[in-house]
Amino acid sequence: MKRKRIRALLLSTALVITQLPMVIMADDFKTENTLVKSITDWTFINDEQLNNGNLNLDNISKENQFSFDEVVAMLPTAINAYIEDEVSPSTIGIVGWSCDPFIQDPEDNWPLIGDYTFVAELANGYTLASEASAIEVKVLLSGTNTYTENNYIEQGGIKIIYDNGGMVTYTEGSGFTLIKDGSYIISGTWSGNLSASAYNSQFVITVPFGVTANVTLDSVTINVNSTDYAGAFLVTAGGTANIAFDGMNILTSGSNHAGLEVPENATLTLKGGDSDSLEATGGGYGSGAGIGGGESANSGKIAINGGNITANGASRGAGIGGGGSGTYDGGSGGTIIISDGTVIANGSNGGAGIGGGGGGNGGSSGTIIIRNGTVTATGDEGAGIGGGNGRLTGVCAGDGDKITISGGTVTAMSRYGAGIGGGGSGGSGGSGGAVEIFGQNTTVTVSSSYGFDVGGGYDGVFSFGTGGSLSVTDGATLIMKNNGTNVSNPIYQNCTIIDKNGNRTEYNSNITLPTSSSGSIPKDSYKISGNSINQSITRTNLRRLANAGKSLTLESDMVVMSFDPAALKAILANTTGSKVTFTVMPADLSKSPEIKTIIDSHPAYDFSITYKNNKGVNVPVNAEFPAGSAAIQLNYTPLENESLGSLFIVYIDDKSIEWLNHSSYHNGFMMAGVDHFSTYAIAYKISTPTYTDITDHWAKNDIEFAAARDLFTVSKTNEFSPNTSLTYAELITALGKLTGIQPEASVTDIKADAAYAPYIDWAIQENIIPNRYELFNLNAPITREQMADVMMNYAKQIGYTIPDTLVSMPFTDKNLISKESEKAVTALYQAGIIKGKDGNRFDPLAYVNRAEGSAMLHRFVEIMIDPDTANGWVRNDSGHWLYYQAGNILTGWQTIDNLTYYFNSYGEMHEGWKLDSENEKWYFWTNDGAVIGWKFIYGKWYFFYEDGSMAANTIIEGYQLGSEGSIIYN
Repeated sequence: MKRKRIRALLLSTALVITQLPMVIMADDFKTENTLVKSITDWTFINDEQLNNGNLNLDNISKENQFSFDEVVAMLPTAINAYIEDEVSPSTIGIVGWSCDPFIQDPEDNWPLIGDYTFVAELANGYTLASEASAIEVKVLLSGTNTYTENNYIEQGGIKIIYDNGGMVTYTEGSGFTLIKDGSYIISGTWSGNLSASAYNSQFVITVPFGVTANVTLDSVTINVNSTDYAGAFLVTAGGTANIAFDGMNILTSGSNHAGLEVPENATLTLKGGDSDSLEATGGGYGSGAGIGGGESANSGKIAINGGNITANGASRGAGIGGGGSGTYDGGSGGTIIISDGTVIANGSNGGAGIGGGGGGNGGSSGTIIIRNGTVTATGDEGAGIGGGNGRLTGVCAGDGDKITISGGTVTAMSRYGAGIGGGGSGGSGGSGGAVEIFGQNTTVTVSSSYGFDVGGGYDGVFSFGTGGSLSVTDGATLIMKNNGTNVSNPIYQNCTIIDKNGNRTEYNSNITLPTSSSGSIPKDSYKISGNSINQSITRTNLRRLANAGKSLTLESDMVVMSFDPAALKAILANTTGSKVTFTVMPADLSKSPEIKTIIDSHPAYDFSITYKNNKGVNVPVNAEFPAGSAAIQLNYTPLENESLGSLFIVYIDDKSIEWLNHSSYHNGFMMAGVDHFSTYAIAYKISTPTYTDITDHWAKNDIEFAAARDLFTVSKTNEFSPNTSLTYAELITALGKLTGIQPEASVTDIKADAAYAPYIDWAIQENIIPNRYELFNLNAPITREQMADVMMNYAKQIGYTIPDTLVSMPFTDKNLISKESEKAVTALYQAGIIKGKDGNRFDPLAYVNRAEGSAMLHRFVEIMIDPDTANGWVRNDSGHWLYYQAGNILTGWQTIDNLTYYFNSYGEMHEGWKLDSENEKWYFWTNDGAVIGWKFIYGKWYFFYEDGSMAANTIIEGYQLGSEGSIIYN
C-alpha cells in the first residue's frame, strides 16, 4: 500500500471559524469523478541515468554529496502511459518527486550512504490502476572510505568495530561518522588530524541525525584540545548514543565544544562498571560543557546509569549541561537524569556543576533528576546544581527550574551561585526554581559562600535571586552548611534538617515550616460566574503578587482581564486605602447612536478599577499600564461573513471610538492590550480591502489582519503580492502604523513625497534603525535576520519585554546567523514571534516576503497581548502546522482535541498518508489539518473516523470499503 506522498483532490469544506488546522469534512460523494484517468501500465521515457531502474551514485562523502534537487535533476521527467479505455499510449509529465527520508541533517549534510526510494508525482487527473506498478526510482548511495570486509575501520589510531546493521565512514580531516543504527566498539588513542575552522567544526566521532548508535568505549583517549573548533565526540541533534564504557576513557575537545557534545534534541545514555571511568572536558576557549552543549548551546537529554564519570566544563560551560559564552547567553541544562554511579561535575567559572552554562544571561538548569549514586557538583559563579552565571551588569543569572533528588548522596557547592538553585550574576541573581528532596536513602549537602545554600544566587551587590520552592520529605536529610535558604514556606515533612552549626531538627508528618516574614504568595486567579466581574483584592495581596513576579487574572464567562507585575505596580502607585476593586459590566451604548451603529450587535463592556479613599468615596484608578502589561479578552463567535482579520477591539471615549491595532481574534476570544481601563467593545471593519491572490495562501488570515490595519500598501488593486520581498521602508512603515504614530518628516535627504519618510525619521529617532540611515537602501529587500534586529529594537522602543515562552530549539542553520543578529533571533524565537522554515531552518540571509512579514507582525501583536498564544497550533514560514505544548514543540504521534496527528522530528505536521505501525491504522492530513468523514483522494473515496483513522473492511452508509480503505464498486 504505497501512500507516501499522495496529492489529494479537495472537496468543498464546511466553514470552520478558527485559526487552528481545520477538520476537513467532505461533501456528497454519491458519484465517481469520471474525469480521472486510470493508468494501467507505464515506462519511463528519458531514463538514460538509470541502471536497471535504479540511480547509482558512488563515491559520496561530505565533500562530494548530492542535494535533493541535484538527485531529482537526474531522474526521468515523463512516462509513456497506457490509459484505461484508450488505444494509444500518452506522454504524461512528472510534476515532481518526493522522498521523505532524503533530507539534510542538522549539520547540513545530505545522505551519504543508503537506499532511498523517490516517488513520482503526476498532475491531478491521473491515478494508477491496481495492477500498475508504482512510479518510483530507487537511489543507491555508496560512500568513500567505507571499510566493510571485516566490519571494522581503523584510522588515526582509533579502531571501530561495527555490527548489527552499523556502518562507519571516515573522511580525512573530518573524522568518523556512525551512519546507521547498530552496535559499535571503539578503542585506541586518537593521533589523526581534524581540519576544523570557525565555520566548519569537526569531530573525531559523530552520531548523525536519525541514527541510534549502541557504543562501547574501550579505553579510548581522544584529545583535540590543541585544535580550535574540534570536538572529541558529537551526538548530533536528532541522534541517539547509548554508550557503555570499559576501562579508562578520556574525551577532551577544542574551543567551543563540549568534551562529549550533546546538543538540544540529542539523546545520550552512559553506563560503566564500578571500576570503569569516563572523563569528558570541554574546550578551553569557547565555553563547552564537559558533557552537554557547546558554546552558548542548550544541552539535550543525558541519562547516567553507572560507572565513574568526571565532567569538566570549560571557561563558562557547565560540568554537565549547558554550554557557556563570554558574550552570548549560556545554554540551559536540558534534561539530566542520574540513576547510579559516581559523578563529579565541575562547572568552570560561570557554569553550574550540573545545569546551566554561564554567559551574558545565565542558562537555566533545565530538568535535573538524581535517583541514586554519589554525586558531587561544584560551581563557582554558577550554582552547584541549577542555573549558570550572568556575567554582565544588568543581566540575569540562570534560574533553577525543576530539580528532584530522590536517592543517593549528593553534594552541591558554589561560591556566588546557590548550592542548589540560581546562579550568581553581575546584575540579578538567579531564582531557586522548584527543588524536591525525598526518600529515606537521600542525603543532600549544600553550601554557598555568598549565595543561599538552597534558593537564590548572589548578584554581587548585596541582593539575591528569589528562593523558589523547596520540599524535603519522606525520610530525606538536608544539610545546609552556610547560608541556609531564602525559600518562602519550605515544606519539611518526615525529614531531617541540619544547619551550619550542626543543629539537627527532626520534622514529623504534616509539619510545614511557618510562613516567612515576607508572607505567602496570595491567590492570583479569580473565576466569577456570569457576564460581569466585581472583585475586591487587598493592596497587600496585590503588592505580594507584584513582588513575587506573579500576574493577576480575573475571568467571568464572557470577559477576562489580566495584569502582569508591571501593571500591578502601576495600580498600586495610584491607589491608597486597603482594597482595590476590579469591575466589568456590560456597557449601555443607547445614548450614542452613531457608536451603536458601528458596534452593531457586538458586545461592549465598561472596565474600571476603583478604591475607597479615607472618606469612603469610590475613586477611579487612573493608571497608565506599561506596554504589554495589561490585556482584556472578550468571548466571541464570529459571524459567518466576518473575516477574522477585520475584527477589532475598539476603545470608546464619549462620542468617538479608537480602533486598536493591537487587538486580534484568537481561539474564541477577541483580545487586546490596553494602556488604561475604560469602555471597550468588539467592532468589524467593513472597509478592509479584499485580495484575489491570497485565497489559498497559508498566511491568508495574517494578510487580512495586516490589510485591515493598513500596514502595507499594494501596487495593484485587489492584489497583495504575498510572495514579493518586503523592503526596509515597508517594514518600518508597518511598525509605525501598528504603533499609531503620526510623525512629521524631518530627514532632509529622504524624498519629501516618499510615503515612508516620516516613519523612517521616527525609526531613526527611536533607535529602531541606526541613525546612519545612509548605509541602508530603504527600498532594498530586508533579510530575515535583519527583520529580527529591527523587531528587537522596536520592542525596546515601545517598552515591551520579550517573553521566553518556548523552549529554545536552535535552528539547523544557526551557523549562518550572524553573531550580531543571533541574540535577537533566539529571543524572538523563544517568544514565538518568529518561525523557521521547513527542516527548522531560519534561512537568515533570505529576503522576507510580504506574507512572512504579515505573519510575524500578527504573531507579535498576539504574543504582546498574551504570551501563551505562542503555544498551541501555529504555522511555520513554509506554511506548515506546528504544535507547541508548555513551550515544547511536539514530535511523533500525538492526540490533540481527540484527533490523531503525526509530527516529524522538526515538529512539522505530516501531510498525506501515514501508517501508525503500533495500532495498524492509516491517517490522512492536508495542509488544512486532519480529515474526518468522506474524502476523495487520488481518484478513490475513503472514510475517516472521528479520531482521523481510516475505515477499512467495513460498510459505511451502505458503501463497502476494502482492505485498503477505498470503496469497492461492483
